[in-house]
Amino acid sequence: MNLARRGSPGIRTVLAICPFSALLCGVDIVEFLLIFQLYYSMFNGGKRWISGGDCAGNFPRKAPVLTVRRRSGLIGLERRPVMKISIYFDFVCPFCYVGLHSLSRAIEDLDVELDFHPYELRRFPTPKVDPMHDEKRLKRFYEVLKPMAQALGSEMNLPWISPHPYTTDAFQGYYFARQAGRELDYVRLTFDVFYRRQKDIGDPAVLRMIMDKLGLDGAAFAQALTNGTFRAEVDQDWEAKSALNLEGIPAYQMNGEKIRGYHTPEEWRAILLDQAEKTMAGLVCTPEGCGPASQPLD
Repeated sequence: MNLARRGSPGIRTVLAICPFSALLCGVDIVEFLLIFQLYYSMFNGGKRWISGGDCAGNFPRKAPVLTVRRRSGLIGLERRPVMKISIYFDFVCPFCYVGLHSLSRAIEDLDVELDFHPYELRRFPTPKVDPMHDEKRLKRFYEVLKPMAQALGSEMNLPWISPHPYTTDAFQGYYFARQAGRELDYVRLTFDVFYRRQKDIGDPAVLRMIMDKLGLDGAAFAQALTNGTFRAEVDQDWEAKSALNLEGIPAYQMNGEKIRGYHTPEEWRAILLDQAEKTMAGLVCTPEGCGPASQPLD
């Protein structure tokens, strides 16, 4: 649901002035609660962890919370989204693939901005993984990952590529697509090319094909890859990994709260609702603006 398209300009003005009035418009309770994220994000001081399974094989447990760098990039044309979710991922992380499908299902009727942060799992000289010759990874795929994807109604294959590629070039492609405002489309298509079509996303020709599919300039991307135009951005992400102190990916952050690992769409909806409910205490609207009672907005 998009409130900007739902009502008249007068209704949108009322919602902008006082989000509590959203209830008068018959808004879905989850979206009503998420409206407060727009205001609460400026005042949030409480942070905590929610954990699930990840590509490091971690089990849920509490861990320290960090403040992380955010990037801009609005998804949505008519109004600011009510929540922003930062996603730390790698294309060769299978939990990141199913995790994106699950999160997308959970937020499909909400105004949420997805903010992607490349997180390469490995580079040379760290050996590439070779699931084709790794009994533990093969078993995990067929007993855990494949059923996850099937439950989401998503196709997923274990890429029959030995070994699986590094993703430095694929993330240079991410920055090329981001320059054109197509990062979300690039991420989704690159995941699909790898986990559905089983193509080698470490191959520059495959990455150029992805750009062509997106309607971007494949030749310009090939030249940018040769010139290393976006290598500095990818290297910066690589060097920032240790400071993030993530124990595994996928990892997510929204309004200072860290969420790690795979979660079902139902779990995501509960997480979103739970967080939104916790931000409501003490929020008021005054002639000066809306926010916590002790600190109204300008």
